[in-house]
Amino acid sequence: MSNSQPKSPSPSRVLRFVFVALLALALAGSATFGQGSWSLGPLRLLIRHASAPLAYAVKDLATLMSYSFLRGVGGVAFSETASPAHDLVGKEIALSYSRWSADGERLRVRIDGDSYVLPVYDWVLLPVAEYADSEYHACVSLFGPQAEFTAEANAYDIVYHEALQDTLLGMRVLQADIRLMVLNSAWALPSYGGVTVLGAGEQAPASLNREAARIIDAIVWEHDFRSWVLTDVDVDVEIGLTGNTVTLSGDPYYIFWTLDRERLEELVADAAHYASIGDSFRYGVVMDEIDRLPYEVVEPTRDLNLAREMLREYNQPVYDAAAETMRLAAFFRYVKATSPWGWTAFLSEMSGRTPSPRVATPTEWTQPGE
Repeated sequence: MSNSQPKSPSPSRVLRFVFVALLALALAGSATFGQGSWSLGPLRLLIRHASAPLAYAVKDLATLMSYSFLRGVGGVAFSETASPAHDLVGKEIALSYSRWSADGERLRVRIDGDSYVLPVYDWVLLPVAEYADSEYHACVSLFGPQAEFTAEANAYDIVYHEALQDTLLGMRVLQADIRLMVLNSAWALPSYGGVTVLGAGEQAPASLNREAARIIDAIVWEHDFRSWVLTDVDVDVEIGLTGNTVTLSGDPYYIFWTLDRERLEELVADAAHYASIGDSFRYGVVMDEIDRLPYEVVEPTRDLNLAREMLREYNQPVYDAAAETMRLAAFFRYVKATSPWGWTAFLSEMSGRTPSPRVATPTEWTQPGE
C-alpha cells in the first residue's frame, strides 16, 4: 500500500487464559477470535475497534486511478464481470448450493441443464457470494477514518468490505495488499495466539522463497511510486469448461501510481480558499483537477505482472485466495446479471451459513516512524 518499508511494531500482550481458550477452539476447527492481535513474523496486527464498512465502487480505470479513490481506499478492489468462452455463449448458467454435500463440493453449476463441478470451500464461497452481490468493489484498505500519519508513526486503520470483515478470506486479502511492504515477513501466514489459522485446502508455507522475494523486491523497490492497488480492472475473466469442471481464468495485478506532490499541495490550498469564500464552482473545478492528478508508474506494474508466478511462489495461499476471490466474484456477477431470479434463489440456499474457521479481522497496524 505504501512505498515505505515498515519496521516491526511492538507486540501486544495476550492474556494467558484467553490464549488457552482460543487455542482449544482453533484446534477444534471452529475458532472464534476476539480482541487481541495477529502475528505476522515480528509484526502485530491489532483487533481494537470495529471496522467501518468499506463502501467504494469501481466503474473503470479512471475511477480506480482517481485521487478520491486512491486516498480513501488504495488496497484491493475487484470489479470485473466474467464472460463465457466462445462455446458457452448463449447457454444458460445457473448455480445451486448443496448444503449436505462435503465442503468444497457444495457449489453446483448447471449449464443448459447439465451439471458441472466448480470446487470451492465455504470459507471462500460464502463471503465471495455476499461480496459479489454488493454494489461495492473495494475489499480492504489501510486508510480507514482512524488512520493517522505522523513523523513518529504511521497508524493504519484497516477497513473491510462488510462481506470480508471477520473472515479468514478477509485476512488473506489484507495480506495480499500489505505483502509488498513486508517481504521479509509476509511469506508466512498470520497466527493468533501462536496458532496459524488455515482454511480448508490450505497448506502454510514452510519457509521464505528467497529467490521469489529477491525478484519481487528488485522489481518493486527500484522505482519511485507513491502506492499501489491490487485490482482486476480490464482483466478478461473467462468462464470455460475442462471435462466436467468449470474453469475461471484471469489473474489480479498491482497497478502502481504516483502524483506531483507539490501540485497537490497547491491545489489543496486553492480548494480550501474557495471553500472558505463559498465559491462552489471554482472549488469543484479544483477538486476535479485533484482527482486527475494520479498517474500510473508503468514499469513496476508491467514487470510484476509478468513475474506474477513469483508472487505465487512467494506465498501460494495468499496469491490463490486473492485470485479466487477475483475470479469467483466476476463469475457470480455474470450469473447475477444474466439470471437475477436464479441468483436470488442461490443466495437463499446459503442463508444462515457462516464461513469456518470464524475469526476477528485486525483493524489496526502501527508502523514506527523513521
